[in-house]
Amino acid sequence: MIGSTALLLIAPGASLLHAEPAAPAPVLPADLVAAIQRDLGLTPTQYLDRAEAGQKLVTFADSIRETFPVSFAGAWIDTAGTPLIGLADGPDKAAARTAVEAAGYQVKDQPRSERTLLDQLGQANSWIQQLPAAMSRLVNGAVIDPVNNDIALQVQNVDEAQGLQLPDFLQFVRTVLGPAFGSSDPTSPTTTPPTTKPPTTTPPTTTPPTTPPTTTPPTTTKPPTTTPPPTTTPPTTTPPIKPPAADAVLGGDRYNIGDGASGRYCSFGFNATDRDGNVLNISAGHCDQKPDPSGSGTDVRVSSTDGRNLVGSFDKSVVNGNDDYAVIRINDDAAGRFKNNFITTYGGDPLPITGTAAPVVGAPVCHSGATTSFSCGVVTGVNQYINTGKAITKDAFATNMCGMQGDSGGPIMTGNKALGIAVGISDYECGSSPKMWGAPINSILADNPGLKVRTK
Repeated sequence: MIGSTALLLIAPGASLLHAEPAAPAPVLPADLVAAIQRDLGLTPTQYLDRAEAGQKLVTFADSIRETFPVSFAGAWIDTAGTPLIGLADGPDKAAARTAVEAAGYQVKDQPRSERTLLDQLGQANSWIQQLPAAMSRLVNGAVIDPVNNDIALQVQNVDEAQGLQLPDFLQFVRTVLGPAFGSSDPTSPTTTPPTTKPPTTTPPTTTPPTTPPTTTPPTTTKPPTTTPPPTTTPPTTTPPIKPPAADAVLGGDRYNIGDGASGRYCSFGFNATDRDGNVLNISAGHCDQKPDPSGSGTDVRVSSTDGRNLVGSFDKSVVNGNDDYAVIRINDDAAGRFKNNFITTYGGDPLPITGTAAPVVGAPVCHSGATTSFSCGVVTGVNQYINTGKAITKDAFATNMCGMQGDSGGPIMTGNKALGIAVGISDYECGSSPKMWGAPINSILADNPGLKVRTK
């Protein structure tokens, strides 16, 4: 029997260390505070501390991976909010443990190293590629789960996947619900998995999955960066941020695609600029009616009572590469409305973005979108391959947030930093186990030298 357990981390409060007074913490909008308390059970201080802990963990884990590749077995934040480094048996484990503990992190002993899991992931992908068409259509790929220290096979339908006969070398692989392409009946029992679609207003077509590439961890031997876990400083009240202009367009706001007659819409992502100072917005590539890396010129419009609804066009839309993203060029007569770093919370004060971040399992996240408004959750997976039928993202991160059609392109944040763009959901209705996938913002920026997320 193939299991159907999916990774789900809800981060309650955690006891944290004391520290000397630091710079005043940012004031969080009241609607964000309400969302993180409702969805995560965290205080504002815990939310910010945990988001910061995630970024410090990413940096430290990268150095441990490079220095001790034989024993490194992943990094994540557990349900109590504790950053963990996984270590497996190997000739460098003792030295790795010393380095991890000297930096103030806790070690979680694991049976398999990341290198071993990467090798198994490659074998799993090769096996998937050789499946008969009737079976391969059920499988959307395989991903490493650092918490359970195994491989999760992403399938469209757990019941149908029971017929898959796993080879002996894949006996520790679990089956979980992943990006799927068929339709689902919302009145069906919960054993019937939801389908994965990009949350726009047009259902996607079925596209057979491709095999995600495998990677080998670097083997350099430079000393690890000893970045300690974050310490806690109670936030100091600072003056409220200057509110945006009444006609400002913020991340999470709705935009209509084309002439607006089709009713298709998506959500603006992060306001941005390029090396030439052009005013831009980063959204999802599959939102473009005619996605083209060279630019389709498809119009982007906002609701307006004064006739100023045409604000820009798609300058670049990527859907069949490693990411699903779009760069929207804003027209000169609308540029001033986008010269801000705010995310709408759909209620009160907006959230100012102060930088970018990388996803790590267990980190707290929030999303703003035109359909579901504002909600929060945690990262449940990283480096995931997803195919929504309209676009492919090979390094997506997964969350347990709700998303629906029209939320595509909306911003995903951790703390007050940009984390990614919403590109996929698990179904068209937010049930008991919602999922939203994001394209990492740092990957998008790396693909476009000179592109920067606005921080003021």
